[in-house]
Amino acid sequence: MTILTPRLQLRPLVAADLDDLVELYADREVMRGSSGVATPRDRAASEGWLTQTLAVPMTGGWATFRVDDRSTGTFLGRCGLRRDDSSTDTELAYAFARHAWGRGIATEAATAVVRHGFAAGLTRVVACALAENAASLRVLEKVGMRRVREEPTEVGVLVYHEMVAIRHSGRRTVQLDQ
Repeated sequence: MTILTPRLQLRPLVAADLDDLVELYADREVMRGSSGVATPRDRAASEGWLTQTLAVPMTGGWATFRVDDRSTGTFLGRCGLRRDDSSTDTELAYAFARHAWGRGIATEAATAVVRHGFAAGLTRVVACALAENAASLRVLEKVGMRRVREEPTEVGVLVYHEMVAIRHSGRRTVQLDQ
């Protein structure tokens, strides 16, 4: 399954993506944006993350995609929907190389992934970003998510967002579980 947007090609991650992910996760600034802790992953940690990610079946909208520039094929990052480790929620998660920052790439990829999830039957998607990560907070808002709460952690204040599917029934629009 491949998702195409005006500028991007998203396809499910495979084991052969390891080298690109190693490079992505070796960047301190990418890791600061992704985890709030500027601790790069080494090859073994990146391989462990990829192995764990690939072990999750791509069902019900859950998938983690490799994101490439459609015109050049350049690797830009990863974006997907997964089970939140701490709950039964479906979480939007992404990480992009610095050369992709500031160009709307994360918003374009995240929008496509969330639409894919809702089309596959998901009814709610959550995400969070550190309060100091203004760029990721803007992405979540542009995707259409709304801020629901904040929680202090050891790495900073996490700002939680959610998006709930709107189902159409005849002429009525029914908003599901807010």
